[in-house]
Amino acid sequence: MADLAKVKRNVNRLIEQRAPVADIDTYIASEGVSLDALRAYKPTMK
Repeated sequence: MADLAKVKRNVNRLIEQRAPVADIDTYIASEGVSLDALRAYKPTMK
């Protein structure tokens, strides 16, 4: 299973760098994560 916290951090970095949407979509797909899973992810406090 993909590390959703890591993927979400990396997507946020891509957004901050104004990466094209296609690049962000490609990155998410390469990590094996669906958009729905990424949107639904809520970090838990340990």
